[in-house]
Amino acid sequence: MADRWCETFGEQCGTRLQFETFNLYHANHWIIKPATDGYAKKGCSMVEIMAIQVQRPHWFEPVCKFLACLEQHALVRELSSSTFYWVCAYANNQHCVEEDIKSNPRSTSFYRAMQMSEGVLLVLDSAGTSKVAVAPGAQLERRSQTEEKLTAAARTPSTARLTSFESRG
Repeated sequence: MADRWCETFGEQCGTRLQFETFNLYHANHWIIKPATDGYAKKGCSMVEIMAIQVQRPHWFEPVCKFLACLEQHALVRELSSSTFYWVCAYANNQHCVEEDIKSNPRSTSFYRAMQMSEGVLLVLDSAGTSKVAVAPGAQLERRSQTEEKLTAAARTPSTARLTSFESRG
């Protein structure tokens, strides 16, 4: 089925998708929405964070670069192959994004997921910007409460790099 997937917008509309350029817009159109279509109004997972300032996130970064960051993180941290990553972009209910937007970020499913996590991995795109629009205080507060490490990962042209920030609280 994936061999029939093609660009759905822009100058490349109609051309066959390539693994190296497959991004979250493609994942949303070809995977997330079709997989959750019957569950849109039945509690399908959805997360959206209200930021202090206007955010204009985009999903153009190729998924393979994102996966390289996760693979490098798992390798460096010596995590087992059964380790799970909760990725907010894939947990959103794309059929009704507006319904989970809250005035208090602590009441969102994203915040609840961070409360249950063993750590936070912030994946940066190749320009060094965050892949998600997160209320900065939520991550820092979570980190200081549990004295966890916050790890940032970014994909350079040749490899994925990790940086850890120790809590000094």
